[in-house]
Amino acid sequence: MEWPSQGSTEIMKKFNFFPGRMEVSFRKGPSGHLRQDPSEEARRIKDNPSLQDKSAALKEEVVMANARKVVLQRGGDVSDKLEVLGEYTLQFGKYKGKSFRWLLENDVGYSLYLINKVEKEEEADQFNPVGHSKDSLLSFLQYCRGFKELKDLRRYLAERPAPAAVETEVDNLVGFGARAKATWGEIWKSRADGFAAFILRQRCVPNSKMHRLQQYLMKQQSQLSSPVSNSHSVPTTQTATSTTTSNPPASPARPSAAATSVPLPTVSSAPAQLASVPSYDQEVSKWNCSLHQRIWMKTELEALGLWPGSRPVRHLMNMVSLWRHPPQPELIDSISELPSPKYFQLHPFFIWKPEHAIMERLRNNYILPCLYGCPSPQVLSAGVGRPRVIVGTSGQYYIFASRLNCKMCKRYWFADKPQWLEMLPYRLSNILPAFLTHKKAICKTVMDELRRTGKSPNDMANQVNELLHLKYERANLAYLLAVQNVRDAEAGLYGQKTITGFLCHEDSPAPFGNYEDTDGWYGVSVSSHYLTECLLQEYKRQEPVLNLLLQGTFGQVFRSDHTRRLARKVTLSSGTMSSYAIMNENWMILSWVMLQSECDKSLEPMYDGLAHRYNSAGVEKAKYQWVDRDCCAPFRVPDSEPHEHLQWDAWKTTDAIVAEATSGKLANLCASRIKFNQDITVKLDLFHCMRRFTRECVSEHHPLYSTFCKFLSAAFSVVDQDDLQKLKDAYTFCGIVPANPTKQHIREHCRTKVPHPKELVKRVEDVLHHFHLTKDPNGILLFKPSMLKEWRIQHVHILTGGDTLHYTNEEYLGRTLYLKRKQQVKLWA
Repeated sequence: MEWPSQGSTEIMKKFNFFPGRMEVSFRKGPSGHLRQDPSEEARRIKDNPSLQDKSAALKEEVVMANARKVVLQRGGDVSDKLEVLGEYTLQFGKYKGKSFRWLLENDVGYSLYLINKVEKEEEADQFNPVGHSKDSLLSFLQYCRGFKELKDLRRYLAERPAPAAVETEVDNLVGFGARAKATWGEIWKSRADGFAAFILRQRCVPNSKMHRLQQYLMKQQSQLSSPVSNSHSVPTTQTATSTTTSNPPASPARPSAAATSVPLPTVSSAPAQLASVPSYDQEVSKWNCSLHQRIWMKTELEALGLWPGSRPVRHLMNMVSLWRHPPQPELIDSISELPSPKYFQLHPFFIWKPEHAIMERLRNNYILPCLYGCPSPQVLSAGVGRPRVIVGTSGQYYIFASRLNCKMCKRYWFADKPQWLEMLPYRLSNILPAFLTHKKAICKTVMDELRRTGKSPNDMANQVNELLHLKYERANLAYLLAVQNVRDAEAGLYGQKTITGFLCHEDSPAPFGNYEDTDGWYGVSVSSHYLTECLLQEYKRQEPVLNLLLQGTFGQVFRSDHTRRLARKVTLSSGTMSSYAIMNENWMILSWVMLQSECDKSLEPMYDGLAHRYNSAGVEKAKYQWVDRDCCAPFRVPDSEPHEHLQWDAWKTTDAIVAEATSGKLANLCASRIKFNQDITVKLDLFHCMRRFTRECVSEHHPLYSTFCKFLSAAFSVVDQDDLQKLKDAYTFCGIVPANPTKQHIREHCRTKVPHPKELVKRVEDVLHHFHLTKDPNGILLFKPSMLKEWRIQHVHILTGGDTLHYTNEEYLGRTLYLKRKQQVKLWA
């Protein structure tokens, strides 16, 4: 048996990048269930008010900054939102100042109480998420939703069957321990064995089986000391302790010797009064906006027939807008009063009632889903609804969402609840002008501006807040100008006095109020913390679409190129570097690196990472690669003899020379084949092939250089004749005679192809023959003597097949050669 070496053992070890990560340690009972009773530390804080924090609640931004600082100091992961939320401090209740993680570890029952209380208040339209303490409560609920243990516990408590009905409480079964099948009456009769005394000494979870048995034994013990004749007439439901909805359940105190004197609980014969259903006026009073904003929104809803009990309004072809804008305040004629500031303080609102007939055309036959997953939902309107303030780049507005009810499960929710919006089809949710979260909301225009400008959330928050205050200042100025206009008219500034001066009761205008006045402008502000959350949530929502978009940028054809011109600007201790870029068939850069060495060994890490990207995205790897050099294994071409280039017969490459040059293994073991795809086909880029010919000219300033480039480009590319004929037919159809397409139209509408290898060799050879031994007026030849060897090398490249077949019938389009004089000569379309 071979033992693993030390190196392999170290590789198998799991490296922990965040040694300070902390997880919640739930307190569990003997059977593995979560304990709902408070711990000793939590009980000490609950029973002693002097240990409770009475300071003012902190802003959520401050709480988050402190939490991130704590996580960072202990070496945790600040990018893990759940871990950061665990260090948030409570800003409400008896446990104020303790962290969220501490509360889950010490009092799960109180956490369940908070979750159930908020859900009931939301169903009854009584929850008001305003204030720093409510922000802390919503953050804590979000933290609780991230734990599967709490979800399983709530599911167990909801699905737990009710105990079987019995005639009297003495017939109830114990349900736990060794005497689980014994009744309460049997436990009381056999109390001499000590089991009843043991139960009375225990500290139980409220409303548990042991807790109910303990209450029964305490009652029997009290009746034994002060007998009551009608002890068995007490209903069974009175044995359990009643809990109020305003306070969390508390565990009973430890029974003592004085417990025998506890009186019997009195039973009231009066029936319980049902809670009164809030009227529509009571619902309007809970709207989080100013009074005149409520009145105007209610008036608009009544005019559209959307207010409960209002007369139905028929709109021709349903030509109505869900946006409601306030009236122009300068046009309102108050006659006997000065202009009122309340008309200048109204904000527009958007109506969101997907269940109403006003959105029937958009909804079509779609059945609105139930938030709680009913198999046959029947979602209807239930009540008025509520407005929700939204911040946009043009100011603040409201989204008026309806209150919904499912007739199957009898549960309520609002139409702007994010969990319900995610269940709707995109055609419905896309009409909303804002991104909604469980706390706040933000307009899509702000998110678009944030993505367009690339600003940080802090800078964007400052910009939006400045825009909101600027709109407030403009409204204030418009109000002052309206008052001044009335006074000028009363003073006869325009040639005639108005009668309004004699009708006005008040000569001094009402104050406009501050930005934050709840009875006035009711302005809001935006924090960078909230913008960051909205941006992250929007990324999570669009992550599948972004992944598909990124998959389209990979490509199936690579184009790689070395560049030294840019690398010369970078100087390192190792010397001059080179730049290497990989592009796809759409000329999108996939990877770009700076190299200290131009060998293939330095490119292997980049191709390794590129292969990992393709594997992670599930995209098929590229099968072709066009390179600027090192397209195949080196083959030997003999050097030309002195003055051999002056004889044209030496330029004709025979089959024997080609066979001798290509003998042996020509496959190139480049970095892309080693690290990316071993079956990739590597070919020489057409542009660089032509560039190799132009480099063998004596100078770019030679009078014949530009003409040679044009002829060479025409030899390497031909216009597709079928496309050219279609273009001529289009000319004839349009009445253009004669049908001679222009060069610009040929470039735009006709494909350009590379001829067959044998034909390409013939075309290039004709060009070289045409410029062979050509001279300028000074008698200088155009070609260098080395042009002969270069032609032999490229001749072999063109004619040989397999891995060295470097040209296909469709090559790059729109490529250009750049001359030294910075003149751009178009080589082919």
